[in-house]
Amino acid sequence: MILLCFLLAILPGARCETEIQMALLVPNDTFRPFSVDKVLPAVGVAIEKARGIMNVDVNFTVKYADSQCHIGVAINEAIKLRYSGTVHVFFGPVCDYAVAPVARQSKFWNIPVVSVGAMADDFYNFRQLDYPYLTRAGPVIFNNVASGVREVLDYFSWNKFKILYQQNGNGVFEDSCKIMSSTIFYSVTNKKSDHFKIDRDSDLENILTAELGDSYGEGR
Repeated sequence: MILLCFLLAILPGARCETEIQMALLVPNDTFRPFSVDKVLPAVGVAIEKARGIMNVDVNFTVKYADSQCHIGVAINEAIKLRYSGTVHVFFGPVCDYAVAPVARQSKFWNIPVVSVGAMADDFYNFRQLDYPYLTRAGPVIFNNVASGVREVLDYFSWNKFKILYQQNGNGVFEDSCKIMSSTIFYSVTNKKSDHFKIDRDSDLENILTAELGDSYGEGR
């Protein structure tokens, strides 16, 4: 029905009435840049713009659940939303651990998932097998970061590199720094590489001396 209405929308004079049920799965925590208080107004603007360009009478309904950026909570809320009524599309979750089980399950429900997160390389590498209904719409994809690092290394003819990272450096996405570092480490395979995890209370000067020293200087 929805597909038919969108097809009719491009025909002059054609009209169609339908309802789209959207499920919004984002955290309530205002610390995060994608919390519900920031996302919901943008959804409202998008709905108004969609109404302005579509030649259809569509009633958009937004259902919300707090994903808490948690792997268990997110899939539990998705299941409750799915079986409490009709859901045509999930917006979110955003955090990688939270969106992964929802995106895997969505292929059995035949419900698309749109996320501005899902940054790990697994979402790309297994997109056809595990995540066929997932659309990643975010500004940062870690595969692209890895490609950029590879191009820099090739440009300067650097033959090896070492990644120093904090597992959860920014606190916005769980294990975001670890996931990005892992993507770079396993994607840049034409260079000799190593990695080292830094704790928050680590002595950075000693780490730089012990882990890097002059082993990663120019020409090495």
